[in-house]
Amino acid sequence: MAIFKLTPDFLEVESKVYEGFDNVNGDKSVYPRHHTGREASHIIKVDDVYYWFSSGLQGWNSSQTKYATSTSLSGPWSELKVLLTDPTSNDSFNTQHDFVIPIVGTEATTYVYAGDRYSQHHGKGVGRNVFLPMCWEDGEPVLKWRKTWRIDIATGRH
Repeated sequence: MAIFKLTPDFLEVESKVYEGFDNVNGDKSVYPRHHTGREASHIIKVDDVYYWFSSGLQGWNSSQTKYATSTSLSGPWSELKVLLTDPTSNDSFNTQHDFVIPIVGTEATTYVYAGDRYSQHHGKGVGRNVFLPMCWEDGEPVLKWRKTWRIDIATGRH
């Protein structure tokens, strides 16, 4: 996966800013039948830290969301870490990470994790997207399971 600076008209690549995190190969000792590289990368900035989230290459199957951090898009980036979940989930609540939406309100910013579910392809139910709150605890993002929840768009509180 890589980060590129585009020309002002967004039609050309001006320069490569960073390249890393293998998105094709990976540690096959963990999932020998699937690539364990990364895909669906998405970067957000919280305070002065960039968070680069991605899902695993698991076909239609759900995967752990992982992330790396940096104070600069050009790096250095941390090693990949598993996104903590509450309660504990080994597959990001049966999803593949897609993107994170910051909802900025007058009182708070709520980060909405958007996860794809392709459950219909592997027998775990109907496939739908999942939108869950992602909170920061002790400087680390934590994905929270909520069967139902609401965001006050004006205040940004959930």
